[in-house]
Amino acid sequence: MATTIVKSLLPFFVLALLGPVSCGSEKGEGEDTSMACLDAKGAYEPDKPHDVPVRFMFAVDYNGNGLRDYGEPVIHKGAERYEDTGTDGCGDDLEDGSGGCTGAGDGNVADPNHDNFDLVANPGGTELNFNYDEGEPFEDLGLDGLAEQNTGYKDYGEDNQKFDRNPRIDTMIEADARTFFNTAPLADVRRIHWYFDGGIRDSLHALPLTMNLSNALKLRGLEVREYDDFSDTDNALYPDATCDDLLTYMGDIDFSATGMGRNVLVRYGNPDASDTDIIQGDGKHVGLACQMANRVLVFFSMAAYRLPDPIVVADGDNQGEAVHTSTWSQSLNGRVRYSISLPPGYNAPENADLRYPLMIFLPGHGMGADVMVLTGSLFNMLAAQGIIPRFILLAPEGQCCYVNRDTGVRYCGCTKDVNKCIDPDCKDDHESCAIVDDPGKLEQECNGGHFFYNHTTNRWAEADVADIMRFEDSLMDVIADVDKRFRTRKPEVIEVPYDF
Repeated sequence: MATTIVKSLLPFFVLALLGPVSCGSEKGEGEDTSMACLDAKGAYEPDKPHDVPVRFMFAVDYNGNGLRDYGEPVIHKGAERYEDTGTDGCGDDLEDGSGGCTGAGDGNVADPNHDNFDLVANPGGTELNFNYDEGEPFEDLGLDGLAEQNTGYKDYGEDNQKFDRNPRIDTMIEADARTFFNTAPLADVRRIHWYFDGGIRDSLHALPLTMNLSNALKLRGLEVREYDDFSDTDNALYPDATCDDLLTYMGDIDFSATGMGRNVLVRYGNPDASDTDIIQGDGKHVGLACQMANRVLVFFSMAAYRLPDPIVVADGDNQGEAVHTSTWSQSLNGRVRYSISLPPGYNAPENADLRYPLMIFLPGHGMGADVMVLTGSLFNMLAAQGIIPRFILLAPEGQCCYVNRDTGVRYCGCTKDVNKCIDPDCKDDHESCAIVDDPGKLEQECNGGHFFYNHTTNRWAEADVADIMRFEDSLMDVIADVDKRFRTRKPEVIEVPYDF
């Protein structure tokens, strides 16, 4: 199976930092306020009479009654305090210009040791990079930031001679793409072609985040070719086009690693955009309509052309087929919907033995599979002209499952408007499964999209659901079903030049 996966979302992940709540009672309602229970829960129920501190948190006692009353804020500390001075261990005022801290500083020299982080000029800088780096001073007081003599107990990480974060945050960092770029064997990083884009006005800061990722590649010695937008600028991917007409020039772009760059970063958005264009989305998270189309088309064209033996046919046939279906997912213990866009010619008798690469478009937060697969019609139009190769497009469901809190019945195969759900017990083919038109009042088990991560709990902090909220694993279930039902390419090992 030749597969390319793209996340339509951003390179950051939302992870619950609270642990499971089940202790003290079957439903974990907090009757047991022992330290062992609180440690296991990692949570605080403000309407229960707690009489011991909750680890990793501060409560602000506004009324001075010695208790945390409902409404009084709780402050979560994710790590021990540290000084962001860089690996040399000292700030600019003590740097001696030779990498040490022996000097008294020179007010006329900025950053004497040249270790201040700058996203563009010094991405490898460790001072003021908002990250703990080995060698930076820290307070070994645990996550509560207070010494044992002040609290009566030694909290997590206190006095162990090393810097500590909340273990959940460590888990999140371990799964982050930049951690992979920084620590994986170089051969594993080099074997993949990396593509990044980000809008210059993205309120979610996707561009700085993607630049941090691409900078990590650079610091490992890999080339990243950077472009200032897809069109309209001297350093654009295609300088002579405009945002609106880049589509007509798509066939003139060399998407190979030699022509476009093996690893690519595109900053989109016009710094001098009009107020009207900015209001309409120029450089924002999704972008203007033309920017959104260019983002999708450029990435998928690049990916499709770099797969071995691309299927390019200019026969004028733009009639593909959209299939909306589902499969039983053992990982979710329920049905999961997905949508498929089949390329033009897929059902033609002469192509009966032809297998196609599989591209996967992962929905972002709150987006459904049926919406994402609509991009297939645009790909089919370009494939008919021989501008881009033909492939099968998969859009798996990005929504979390729903639960009827009155009956406890869980539905993973619902439409986004939650008015049609697939029978959750059906393990047969999609066509034979009944549709539940009125599943009752449903609540989503997480806040919108699951980002294709395995979750440890749901929004109600029920810890016994981890085995059925394995959304990353369910993606593998979907891919297996697609491979079984459609003519995707079989796995194969092919030697290709590095600059392919």
